[in-house]
Amino acid sequence: RIYASPVSMEDYCNEKFSFWTDVYGFNMSQFINVEVQSLLEAPVITEVKEEQLLAPAELVAEFDCLSVSAKDSPLRFAKGLPFSADKNGICHGFCFWFDVAFAASDAGNSKCSVLSTSPSASMTHWKQTVVMIPEMLAASPGARLDCRVKFTPSEENNRHYQIALEMGEEEA
Repeated sequence: RIYASPVSMEDYCNEKFSFWTDVYGFNMSQFINVEVQSLLEAPVITEVKEEQLLAPAELVAEFDCLSVSAKDSPLRFAKGLPFSADKNGICHGFCFWFDVAFAASDAGNSKCSVLSTSPSASMTHWKQTVVMIPEMLAASPGARLDCRVKFTPSEENNRHYQIALEMGEEEA
């Protein structure tokens, strides 16, 4: 299962951009635009804390890892995601993570184990993936932060995805 939620990356952005205002005593703020552009060109893999999420998570995709093959359509998918903010904050982008359920291998054991990379779970080396948006959005309880996402396998490495995101595309 792949999930998403709008996210505030205020601390991350402050850290990334304030660095350039004093680089060993030199003001190099002209590089901030370069930094902004690089954040928009590729997803950010970083640790996201649950309190940074601005709305309840939405399920983006679900497929069975035991039966899916590279030729199957679940590896290419698009979905409109309706989000309603449940707190105040600034939306800098959308956070993505995954959960994998492992069925019990022992016939007498009906419990399954779940590997979660959710911001509310213990940190893993996968962390979370954040797709930044070009313009920050103010969020307050009830504010709509709808988007449409499209996942396409990378041509260079089919284990990587290109994630396209459009704002304001609520699911029909």
